[in-house]
Amino acid sequence: MEAGISGTSRREWLALAGSGLDRPTMIHLLRQVPSPGEILQLSDHELTTRLGLGTRQVEALRRLPRRDALDDQERVLDRERIAVLPVSHPAFPRNLFQMRIPPPIVYTKGTLREDDLLAVGLVGPRQATPYGIQVARRFAADFAPTMTVISGAALGIDSVVHEAALENGGRTIAVLGCGIDVNYPAGNAALRQRIASDQGALISVYPPGTPPLRGHFPARNFILAGMSLAVIVIEASRTSGALVTARAAGEEGRPVYAVPGDITRRNSEGSNMLLRDGAIACTSANDVLADLEPILTGELEALWRKRRAPGAAESPESPGQPLSLHERAILDLVAHSEISHDELIDRLVPARLSLGELATALLMLEMGGRILQLPGRRYAVKL
Repeated sequence: MEAGISGTSRREWLALAGSGLDRPTMIHLLRQVPSPGEILQLSDHELTTRLGLGTRQVEALRRLPRRDALDDQERVLDRERIAVLPVSHPAFPRNLFQMRIPPPIVYTKGTLREDDLLAVGLVGPRQATPYGIQVARRFAADFAPTMTVISGAALGIDSVVHEAALENGGRTIAVLGCGIDVNYPAGNAALRQRIASDQGALISVYPPGTPPLRGHFPARNFILAGMSLAVIVIEASRTSGALVTARAAGEEGRPVYAVPGDITRRNSEGSNMLLRDGAIACTSANDVLADLEPILTGELEALWRKRRAPGAAESPESPGQPLSLHERAILDLVAHSEISHDELIDRLVPARLSLGELATALLMLEMGGRILQLPGRRYAVKL
């Protein structure tokens, strides 16, 4: 369980989050007065003259949850072991914190880790085609060694993504459009339990007991996009919620990818439309990993080292440490002459490793100072 807040502080955050204020106004207040207790004690005059709220916003702030409603929330939080993470908490997801308007508070169950910064969102429809399911399973498996896989815990593509990530030893986070204690969708109860107790977490901006209303899912999709370094639309119709996630990702400056689909199928209309409108065509996890590689510097690079594939060296900087089988296969090919990325694919994929494993191994070898990437995506041994 994530170590969230408790006691008086938790109750004050629950009260503020349950008021009638909208998210932008709440964040505006918290950036000037970080304590929810202080905000709730401010006079109407201070709120309007000092903090710039309008009359309606002040009235919204005064619409606080009833005491018995807060009591009920706290009982459920304790019983279900749901953590409360306000935007000021050290464990608050960093990718969400960097959104233009982050959520003031999130509810989590399971374990969030620092290296969940390295996350990619995979989304698609509930009524998925066999093609979409195949692609979703392959992508999630290829991302699993080094990226946390984010999706929405719905039936269809979301379920496939979460399951494939877990089955391949990866981490996955499910972003919900209802309270974490609400059994929705009922068919995914076991999957949500597995995520929370295995290698990942459930996360929601909605308090316990919140039903899965239609209007909640666009906000859920914005959080899903905010949690991700990139978002990939596996397939989508013209009315799919996956397009909302794609739009949110674009607004937050996250790259948006779409898998090309059959032009005769309804489930391809939305994803193909994204490609027409500027999304990046994506045919493998490697497409995304290669694009993300240049931004994995500093802290992200250090975190990536912790996420390397099983069997990799404990200390990439130390040339005396053993290599993973994947890294050794690449070094054997690069040892005597330069080799292009396309040649590596031809000689190694899929017979010895997947595209995702190839991208991971290349990155680990570069960070370990064993190989160099030359112009034209050619690789050579570092002397």
